[in-house]
Amino acid sequence: MTAEIKRQILLTLKQCQPFALPEKTLHYQVNFAIRPPINEDELAEFLISMRSQKLIDFILDDLDESVRKWHITEAGKALLQK
Repeated sequence: MTAEIKRQILLTLKQCQPFALPEKTLHYQVNFAIRPPINEDELAEFLISMRSQKLIDFILDDLDESVRKWHITEAGKALLQK
């Protein structure tokens, strides 16, 4: 299940390029594609782990710096191609 969730996060972020996706929207999109759904805390753990692996990263929203907007990195794209 862990690999499936990571793959879905990467796929979701790749599909929305060149835009970054707000965390709440990413949570909704991931849960739309997987079962059982994950909660916000579980998603946060995946995002932190995947960011530490340099697969994804975030920028802060220009209008609301409390909102993280996530995007896939080159390393994340390369992992999807394997």
